[in-house]
Amino acid sequence: MSTACLNGLTATYRQQVVATNTVDFTKLQPQDVDRLVPTNQLDIDWSAVIFIKNCRRRKTVADTVVWTEQGGFYRTRQSPRALINQVVETSLVQWLDIRAMVDYLQLSGPLPYVMGRIMLVSTERPADGNQTSWVGCWSVSHMNPTTRQHQVSLLLTNGMTMIIRDTVSRLRKKIAEAHQILVFQQANQAYATYQYQPISNVYRPFNQEPLAFCHYRDWRLVSGVLRKAGYSLPDEVVKQLVTEIYRGDWHPRHLDDEWVSSQH
Repeated sequence: MSTACLNGLTATYRQQVVATNTVDFTKLQPQDVDRLVPTNQLDIDWSAVIFIKNCRRRKTVADTVVWTEQGGFYRTRQSPRALINQVVETSLVQWLDIRAMVDYLQLSGPLPYVMGRIMLVSTERPADGNQTSWVGCWSVSHMNPTTRQHQVSLLLTNGMTMIIRDTVSRLRKKIAEAHQILVFQQANQAYATYQYQPISNVYRPFNQEPLAFCHYRDWRLVSGVLRKAGYSLPDEVVKQLVTEIYRGDWHPRHLDDEWVSSQH
């Protein structure tokens, strides 16, 4: 195990972690982390995130602990969701894409965030706040329940143990669903790469699923824009409009007249 992952802890808490080889996030407090990084200076290696601990409570200033494999422990005033939005806003995979994938694959909420080596699932949903903690799926090797109710002991790939508030069944399901999304992303990417190759002597039949998902995602986008603008159209009408635009048909439709007339 690299000791770099323990950087940022107070000397007292670090000794406790070394002695037990365990980080118990059900007991860790923000003051156990003495490295406070200003919001505009925090640079996270998202592929190495082990855990993002939400220490925020309703009507209080956000206080979040970030644990990464190489950088160790950080404390920041940003909320966990604000932190994750930093990577989302510079990524080709937006929350809209994740929502569309979850619905398209008929998975459950709340949404994970998945983009290749970045795979985060929410956990420790608080009763008195609107933020959650997040587990980095790649860091988890095995999980077991503890003797306490609603606590999970996670054996990490670095050989350490982490304890968080959750249940094995829920967390295992969420990590499995995150992997389903990754497999789906990889399959679509592989097919897109194949189609962009100028020459290929490998026969691959047309794959309908990437196109079907593209249509589904764009339909969700247009539906969301219309709702934001205060318009209400049947799903089938929105899907028809998206299909027409796909085909290069940009002629305006008088939907108010068409919709009213179709009801009589």
